[in-house]
Formats: sequence, structure tokens, C-alpha cells
Amino acid sequence: MLRLAVIAALIATSLQQNSEYKFKCGVRQFNLTGLATSHDWSAAGDWPWHVAVFVQPEEVEGHVCSGVLISQKFALTTDGCVTNRDGVQSWAKHTTLQLGRDTIGEQTQRYQVFSIERFGDLALLKFNDLDFFTSYIQPICINQVASGKGKFGTVVGWDKEDRLTGIKLQIVGNDHCDEKSDSDVLCLKNDPNICDDGEIVYLRRDSSWFMGGFMSNFCGTNVLFNGLLKYLSWIRRITKLHYLEESNESCQPIDVEPEPFYYLLSHFPSSCGKYTINKIAGGHAASVFEFPWIAIVLYREDGSDKLSPLCMGSLINQRYVMTTAQCANGDPFKPYRVRLGEHTIDQEEDCNANDEEDCAPPILDVDVECSLGHQGYDHGTKLNNIGLIRIARVVQFQDHIQPVCLPGTYDLARTQLPNYIVSGWGRNETRHRMKSLRKAIVSSVDEAKCRTQYALFGLTLVEDQFCAEAGAGSSGSSCHGDVGAPLGYTAGYYGTQQFVQFGIAAFGTFGCREAPSVYTNVSVHVGWIIGNVRP
Repeated sequence: MLRLAVIAALIATSLQQNSEYKFKCGVRQFNLTGLATSHDWSAAGDWPWHVAVFVQPEEVEGHVCSGVLISQKFALTTDGCVTNRDGVQSWAKHTTLQLGRDTIGEQTQRYQVFSIERFGDLALLKFNDLDFFTSYIQPICINQVASGKGKFGTVVGWDKEDRLTGIKLQIVGNDHCDEKSDSDVLCLKNDPNICDDGEIVYLRRDSSWFMGGFMSNFCGTNVLFNGLLKYLSWIRRITKLHYLEESNESCQPIDVEPEPFYYLLSHFPSSCGKYTINKIAGGHAASVFEFPWIAIVLYREDGSDKLSPLCMGSLINQRYVMTTAQCANGDPFKPYRVRLGEHTIDQEEDCNANDEEDCAPPILDVDVECSLGHQGYDHGTKLNNIGLIRIARVVQFQDHIQPVCLPGTYDLARTQLPNYIVSGWGRNETRHRMKSLRKAIVSSVDEAKCRTQYALFGLTLVEDQFCAEAGAGSSGSSCHGDVGAPLGYTAGYYGTQQFVQFGIAAFGTFGCREAPSVYTNVSVHVGWIIGNVRP
């Protein structure tokens, strides 16, 4: 009792003296050793970022699990924590948090959660704001480098007696948990056993602690914790946190499980895909301003200052261009620069033919900061043929430089249209690159028919590909050197008609005569895109 009274007095003093409390994430305010090698009772202040999540639905048995404080208004936990035992997702009104305590108590102050954001296996809980942090309530840093770095992790959770406990365990190779060496997981030697009590693993680097991951269902001789790399962009976007640790591995692809994260398009501009519907019909020359998202990816060959336009892409926000994996990976050359706002190559000013005063501003060349292709890209089958190029600075949108929309809603992800529009410069039948931007209306091709045609060339199409070809009486497609070019059409996008990119030109037969063109299905990879973009 005396110990609890002293703690309460310290908290009260802290609240009075720290209205402008200065903090650093993951830094304890006391010189405490914490738990090292046994399930000892953790002292108050050891883990000031560890919270208890209370879920008490109506007419259903409630439960308590672990969460972690990341700001004055957000806590992070697993989706399973805020899902009832019968598998129904819990409402925010049934969820409260206990902060700054080393035991779970019925009479302690709780903070009401008023919104829950879910993404994959995680959930962000937004609660009534703290006025300030205290010595016993601090935010954690979020690990943003490869999880396996380090020798030990400390696993913390609530034991059967509602006490905060933890233990220091050795990090072993991912293969001990039957995971690939580059997977974003932590595999720890489970000795002594923490399957019943451990829920979150923390990592220490220098004087700061980092959230390493949440325990998975794998718990035996070794125990598996899932890392947070694929969730970083989502966490940043929602929380607006500015003190997350910056990663020096930001241009390594993050493995995001192929789930439909369609409700997360708030990560991208809502004013995307500006397209005048009556421009769809007629002609093969694209108008100025018609496809303001199309980009040319420039490469510099080894030992040369000459830049070659080997690939195309599409602008998806102010920092990223989407293209194919082989274009992003740079085989054989790495992307060097991206050109935006282009229409007629080597022409100083682009104007519409029917209005000489309707001219676009100058093109914009932006250096490439880094690029990444999908980590599961298969060079032979072209499976997962998608990549991202991060440009070196934020671009300001103008009439001739705009982002395209992504098929990231439930309805758009399942949309199959009879016709699409593909745009690009490409090459004509004499293999000379076209000077002016072109467009073509192409028709969907039955999957079985397309597979049969490509089987004649010894190629097997994979699940994230679809085919389209020029319709009768039309010419042009994406098989003339338009790798990375966008294919899309206008569609309903949150209540308005906007241009949505459904495909990325992957490959085809020269001349488009032997078989249709093959496109990467963008909707399959929306989750991967979201998981790999950063501010």
C-alpha cells in the first residue's frame, strides 16, 4: 500500500509540474533496469508506453489485452484484441484504455476509445487526448529498420494475476520460426516459456526503446513476432506523428500480405484522375492535358551522360511514380530521373492543335531518390510486376501534372470493363519511338483465350495479370515499347467520375498481332502500394 501511495503522489506531482513536459519516444524517465531474465513484477515506470486494452461488449464476455502508446491520442494494438471472442469486430464505445500502471485495476482511470482504424492485423485506437505525458506515461518509438537487428528482445504482457510482466529473450534466425530470412518478423528463443503472458516485444538501441512487433499465433520452442514495417505508412498517415524514427532502409520493398486494404485510399489525393469524358472517343493522338499523370522514366547508361527513356509510369501522389518491377529495379540500369508533364518529346511548348493559346507549362524533370520493385517479382512469369519510384522532392500539381486514381475501393477492385484506354509514346511498326503522346481504346480479352495464345510462346500467365487488345477497326496498344504505361478508364470514384488506373503495361508481342498485351492488375497490389509509400 505504501508503494502505491508513493506512486500516486509521484504521478500527481508530475501532473502538476509537467504541463509542458518534454519527451522523447522510447525513453524511460527513471533509471530502471526492467525485467531481464525472469517473470518478475515490473515496477511502475519500467514500461510507461505499455497499456491495457479493455474490451467489454454488451452481452458478451469481455477481455483484456496489451497495447502500446504511440502519441497523446493514439494507441496501437492487434485487430484480434478489438475483435470479440465470437469473431465480431468490437465497437469503439466498448473499448477503454488504462495507462501508466503496472497492474490492472477495476477502479483505475480509463480513457474512452472513440474510433478504431484497422489495417491488416493491427488496429489504431484513438482516445480522448492526454493533456501531457508524465513520468509514468510515455510514447514508444516504432522500429523502422529490419526487425532482426539486435541480439535480444524484451517481451512484455499482462500475466494471469493482472500484473505487467516481461522477459528478455534471445533473437534467433528467422528460419527457427520457419520464416524467410528477409521477412519482417522477430523469432525469439522461447526460454523460459512466455506463450501465456507475452504479447509485445520491445527492442533497445542505445538509450531508447522501440516497438518491435506483436506476437503471432506461432509459439513453441521459439516464438514469432510480426514486425511493423508494412504498417508504417498507414500509421504515419493517420497519426501525423513527426517523431517516428527515420529508416535508412526506406527504399527496400516491404512484404505486405495480399489483403484488400481498399478503405485506405485516404493515403492518396482525392482529386486524382481528372479527365474530361468526351475526350475518350475518337482519334489516336492524345490532347495536351489529357493524361497529366503519365511519366517518362529516364535511365543513364554506365559511363554515359545520355539519358534514355526506357520505361513509363504514372504519378500517384506528390512523391511516387508507379511502374513495373523491372523498370523500378533498373535492369540493367537504375532509374535516374522522371519526366512529368510531357506531351510532345523535344518540343519546347506543347499546345493543343485546335487552340494555339491552350498550352501547357514547361515539363518537369525530377531526380529519383530511390526505387523499389515488388520483392516477389518473378522475372520469368512476370508475377508481381509492379514497382514504385520515389522522386527526390515534392511536386506541385498543375494542369499538366496530376495524379491518377487507384482502384482501391471494394467496387473498383472488382470492376471488369469491356474497354480501357492505354496511353504512351511507344514505338511504331518500324520501331521508331513516337514523338507525341498517343492513346488507344483496347478491349478486354477472355482470360482462357489469352492463356492459350501465350502458351504457344511457352509463357504461362499468372494470377495478377489480365489481357487487352486493340478492337476491330482500331490500331495501337501497349506492345510497342510502352512498358510501365497506364491503362485505365473513367469510373465512379467516391461519387464522381474520375480516371482510374486498372493496369500497368507489362509485355506483349511486337506488332500486337500474335497475342494481346498483358497488364499487371493494379487492384491486386493496392495493399502493397500503401505499405511501401512514405511521406
